[in-house]
Amino acid sequence: MEKAIIGLLGIFLGSLLTLASEYLSDKRSRNQNSTYIAIRVSCLLDRFINSCIPVVQDDGTCQGSYGPDDRAVAQAKTPNISFDEIDADWKSLPAQLTYKILNFPNDITDANEYIASVEEHVSSPPYYEEIFEARQFKYSELGLKAFKLSEKLHREFSLPSRVYEGWNPIEILEKTFKSHSKK
Repeated sequence: MEKAIIGLLGIFLGSLLTLASEYLSDKRSRNQNSTYIAIRVSCLLDRFINSCIPVVQDDGTCQGSYGPDDRAVAQAKTPNISFDEIDADWKSLPAQLTYKILNFPNDITDANEYIASVEEHVSSPPYYEEIFEARQFKYSELGLKAFKLSEKLHREFSLPSRVYEGWNPIEILEKTFKSHSKK
């Protein structure tokens, strides 16, 4: 009887050790996957932030001059972002964080729809100031939102903070956002 109990105890401990090993291996894999996603998303967000700067500085002139027919013409292309190229297990991130990341392109769509509405219903030729103000406001807002999301990823996954040398796009975005949110 004692041998049977010792045998069962051995089987139980062996199973428990196997389960613990698999659990730790799975947890390590999930941590590596989530860190990889955080790095990729953070790099894409940083690129997006940098792409917002020409938009928030665009007033419709090219080197101070208006375009053909003395009209304002957008000089900067509005940036976009997609996380579709990140081939990883998104379920390894916390659900709230995954939602914020994957919903960010919807925020861009909403901003573009707002700008289009201003263009259609508010702005007037020849300088279309309202469109450029809307673009500056919305893309400064989006750039700051991307920065906050990137900073959250850096904190949660112990990534090094982004260092800007010679210029700071966040200061430009904050200044533009504040100046347009007062209007």
